[in-house]
Amino acid sequence: MTIDPLLDYYAHVFFKAGSFVIKLFPSVAPVAVNSFVFLSEEGFYDRCIFHRIIPNFIAQTGDPARNGKGGPGYRFPDEISDIDFNVGVVGMANAGPNTNGSQFFITLTDAPHLNRRYTVFGEVITGLETVQRIASSESATDPEYEIIEIKISNNLE
Repeated sequence: MTIDPLLDYYAHVFFKAGSFVIKLFPSVAPVAVNSFVFLSEEGFYDRCIFHRIIPNFIAQTGDPARNGKGGPGYRFPDEISDIDFNVGVVGMANAGPNTNGSQFFITLTDAPHLNRRYTVFGEVITGLETVQRIASSESATDPEYEIIEIKISNNLE
């Protein structure tokens, strides 16, 4: 395992047009966080776009193929928790139970119908306005919002 579930982890997501920070939840979803950290450190997410935008619901990314069908070549089981899908929560996108891979989504509004159905593994704690800008229909595939890099750290800086 790449992570220590007892430590704090932050994902700093960088674009040409801004950035945001996700506080990861390793004690809640250790497998999902471990996979996300590993893929981030390997540059897997670099150049990904938000390929799926549903206004006032979610913004989804994590597919280097950019069409919603790509992934890392492996799957892992769901890690269902009691954390609610409020605005800014980060969850694993999947194709059904226990099919998590690399794709993830950020909720743009509270989405209680997702509660206890998807793996929650983090929350956007700074830069939610950047996520909201990305989710605007004009900018969803804009090169300004292509992921440049995701840096993982144990602090906010």
